[in-house]
Amino acid sequence: MTTRGISVSGDSGSEPGDELTGGIAAPRGVVELDSSFKAFANDHAAKLVARMFDNPNQKNKVVDIAGPEKMRETIEFAPPVSGENKSFQELSDLVDKVLHFSVRTAHPMYFNQLWAEADPIQVLGEWMATALNHTMYTFEVAGPFLLMEEAVKTSMRRLLGFPEGKGSGIMCPGGSMCNLHAVSLARHAKFPDTKKTGLFGLARCIIYTSAESHYSLTKAAFTCGFGTDNICKISTIDGKMNVEELAAKCAEHKAAGFRPFMVNATAGTTVRGYYDPFNEIADVCEANDMWFHIDGAWGGGCLMSSKYKAHMAGANRADSVTWDGHKMLGSPHQAAFLLLKDTGTLLEDCNGTKASYLFQPDKPYAELDTGDKHVMCGRRNDILKFWLAWQVLGNDGYDRRVTTIFDTARYMAKTIKARQSEGFVLICEPECTNVCFYHIPTYLQADPVAKEMMAGNVDALREESSAAFVEKLKAVPPLVKVGMMNEGSMMCGFQPDMGLPNFWRFIVANPRTTPTYIDDALNIIQRLGEATAPVAE
Repeated sequence: MTTRGISVSGDSGSEPGDELTGGIAAPRGVVELDSSFKAFANDHAAKLVARMFDNPNQKNKVVDIAGPEKMRETIEFAPPVSGENKSFQELSDLVDKVLHFSVRTAHPMYFNQLWAEADPIQVLGEWMATALNHTMYTFEVAGPFLLMEEAVKTSMRRLLGFPEGKGSGIMCPGGSMCNLHAVSLARHAKFPDTKKTGLFGLARCIIYTSAESHYSLTKAAFTCGFGTDNICKISTIDGKMNVEELAAKCAEHKAAGFRPFMVNATAGTTVRGYYDPFNEIADVCEANDMWFHIDGAWGGGCLMSSKYKAHMAGANRADSVTWDGHKMLGSPHQAAFLLLKDTGTLLEDCNGTKASYLFQPDKPYAELDTGDKHVMCGRRNDILKFWLAWQVLGNDGYDRRVTTIFDTARYMAKTIKARQSEGFVLICEPECTNVCFYHIPTYLQADPVAKEMMAGNVDALREESSAAFVEKLKAVPPLVKVGMMNEGSMMCGFQPDMGLPNFWRFIVANPRTTPTYIDDALNIIQRLGEATAPVAE
């Protein structure tokens, strides 16, 4: 039997608080709240706070890259075998190793995803919510947090332009779940009998979304039983849904006996960050009795900016809106809101089962329970962190946060255009904070296609005659990505899209990312791109 163990409470002949060093958890196995645990907890908290303070330091690597083999060699991932458990010191050592291999998503040179640093106040709020360990299905368990959630949703609906902030809504574990809820609610609003009978006997129901929308809408559609064949992808014009095509498709489907019933518009598309024309889409929805949903998981945050909120013009006409706090607004994962214009009982009507063991209508404050409004039962307390941050920052603070990252993205686009002679080519002007561009290394710039691109004609890449150049150009970003990851200097993403080969997509989501960091990032892309010459050729 090993003799390395954490103090564990048990009833096998020892008093509570005695340290069991045999390493086998007793029948009532639980970590004791003793001096050893207190020392470990203080040390653990100090490490995490130190990490928060250290993240903005550019001298730190964004990531110390390692493959799964190296991680498995360094960290013992498997739980202990019978008869063993770790001491606090061993646990502390494991924590150090995990922190070492973890990407610094709060680093100002992290541009990889549609989110970045978790706001420090929100981190503390997350710790508090976890320590309290509530779930959000009933008022008797989650009292103040349900009131927080309702107050915040009201403020968000007011920002959307819903009359007096009235309506309903629910927090979900991510924007994809919000979009799933929206499809389900649209189905119930238009075809309430399907809750009992399913989709049998209905005409083919068509969901419309843009070709540049998030893939979660497709998942939501087939999960709700509509099938991928009944998702109509509408083309885009300059990144925005083609509303004339939308109206024409609705007419075509009606003539064929189908039922157009929902449109999903996007506020901040995943790759290029464009906002669909909401007012025009709303007109089509009203003319065809369709549910109008806006996926604003990424770009909805611009509503907090007095300078950029106009991108959401027409959002007040939507039936439902997805808006993620954990993207542009700095919440730790996750803090996603589905906001509804409905002031009635649609959420309960769609999702409720009235389980008597949990939802008793004759108990105090039963009308405030939310468990029957959600497809889930247990639901995390995701509101506390976001509520605390809004208390600290206020509307003005969030205005400055969102405006800062939008301004920084525009600085980046302006700088790329100013450095066009160095091989930088901006693909499109940013609407949100997505910046898409190429860097053509010097050794490729003599190609006629490169010259056209550097003169502003990115469409030259789509010509059949450009195939040889495309093969060379698309090989550059993967090699540059390897270089930046190996040196840990920054993280950003690339992808092919819109018929174009691999290009860079920078996401500016961290207000600590100043123009100086942007200049450094472009210099890294250039330096590593030039270093690909022997390999790419």
